[in-house]
Order: sequence, then C-alpha cells, then structure tokens
Amino acid sequence: MENRGKIDKIFESVNGNELLAWMKAYAHVDDKFALALLDKFWKPDAEDVKAIVEKCFTHPSFFKDRKYNWVEVEEDLTNLMPILEKAVGNDDIVWGAYLAGYIITFSCKAYQEDYYSSYEEGRIQMMECVRKAVEIVKAILIDDDTLDECSRIGILTEIIEGCESVKDSPIFSVERFLEEAYLVTMPMKSYISYINKLLRRKRDFNRDFHVKNKAKCLLKNGCWDKTKEFLNKEVKDEKVRIFYVELLIAHGEYRKALEFTDIDNNYSLRTEDWIERQIRILNLIGDSQLTIEFCLRKLMTSYLTIVR
Repeated sequence: MENRGKIDKIFESVNGNELLAWMKAYAHVDDKFALALLDKFWKPDAEDVKAIVEKCFTHPSFFKDRKYNWVEVEEDLTNLMPILEKAVGNDDIVWGAYLAGYIITFSCKAYQEDYYSSYEEGRIQMMECVRKAVEIVKAILIDDDTLDECSRIGILTEIIEGCESVKDSPIFSVERFLEEAYLVTMPMKSYISYINKLLRRKRDFNRDFHVKNKAKCLLKNGCWDKTKEFLNKEVKDEKVRIFYVELLIAHGEYRKALEFTDIDNNYSLRTEDWIERQIRILNLIGDSQLTIEFCLRKLMTSYLTIVR
C-alpha cells in the first residue's frame, strides 16, 4: 500500500499531455492497462476540447471481449451535455462546435470498435448524446452563417474527416450528416455531381432527402429558376411537394404555390395539412374573389365525389 501511494503521487505530478503521449505508446503493449491508468490519472486541460472528450473513452472494460466500460463512458458523455449547451448559450460557439464535433466522431468510432460486445449496452444514452451534438453542429455550422466562413468551413471539414473514417455507425447516420455537411464545404459543381450519383440509386428511401439537398445547393448559389425546374419534376413525392410549396411561399410566388397544393386527384395522407396550407396561401394572396372561387370549386369537387 505504501508503494502504491508513491506511484499515485508520481503519476499525479506528470503533465496530462505528456502522460497521454506515453500511454498511447504503451498501449501497443497493453491497451487495457494503459486505459486503466488514463482513467485514474489523466486530467485533461479545461481548454483542450479534444482531450476533454477523449477522456470519456478511457474507461476500460473488466471483460476480455470488451474494450470499454460503457456505463462510465455514458455517464461522462451525459455530463458533457450541460457544458456543451452552456458554451453555445454563452456565444462561445467555436469552442462548442469543436466539442460537439469531437463527441460525434469519438462516439461513433468507439461504438464501432466495440460494436459486437456492446450492441445494447449504452446505446440509447449514447444515441441521445450524439443526437444533441449533431443538432448543435448543424445549427452552428450548416444551417447558420453567423460564424465567419473560414472558421465555419475549417471546423466542419475536421468533423467531416472524422466521420468519413467511420462511414456509418449503429448510433448515428453518418451518411446523412455528411450529405448535409458537404453542402457547406463542397463547390457547387462537385456537390451537384455527388448528389446526382445518389439520385441515380434505385429503391432509395432517402430520395426526398437528396432532392431537398440538391435544391438547397442550387438556391445557395442563386439558381432559383433551376431550382424550380428541378423540383417541378419531383413533386410526385409528397414530402418534396411540401418542401417546394414552402419555398414558393418564401419567394412570394403564392399563386404558383397554390397550384401545387391541389390534391383533389391525388391520394394524400395529409389532406388536412394541405387544406390549412391552401388557406394560408389564400390569405397571403389577399384576393377575396379568388378565395370565393377556390372554395366553391372545392365544394363542388366534394359534392361530385359523394354523388359518385
């Protein structure tokens, strides 16, 4: 016990980054032992974002066929969530974006490494942590342009590189995230080429997602007419039609938007939603005569349907 106390003091005096470097080298010999030492002694610098997340994955499993103690990993990641939300809430968005990005990449890689032995253990909580991190990355780096373009693309590129090495994960759809992230980092021609390859797939249940992203790319580059031409060919998909109608409304093309809400001859699971959308568009147009004619036509169509 006396010797053990001396060893503890020695390790506690070692700089965190130096200890990490030594542990990584020693991990080639005995990774379980190295992880156990890191778990006990390593205290990352509060400003070192990568090290803070990496520390969550230094808990080795007690079982030979497992790499991580997922209960402790889960707990550490869960404890990072309030820190992440506070950083973003205090406008420390660069630090928050980096933290969220490392949570995504480290979680996916770790879960992939230990996938078979921990399929259910820790999965739900891990998924929730990654989901929150993805939401923050999308809000800061993909959907918003408040951050300067250089920082935005630089941080997102690092996250993309980490995700590309994982490809896909049972706790997170990496492919869908990359498709949205590339929208920011890729030149227009490269992104359109990338999306067109996805659209040529057969029986792709994500087709509407690809269509929307291609439209967003065209819009981002000021190609409104090309966007309409493209979406006109895809409106058979109801999700795409809703997306297109909302775009038309946003661009003030109310009458054209109204045309695409006419679902009398199409089966729809969202009939009530379409009617609400029609009323909203009619109010935006502000033409009382058109509203009366539209309502009369709807009543007549309903009557003929009943008679038949």
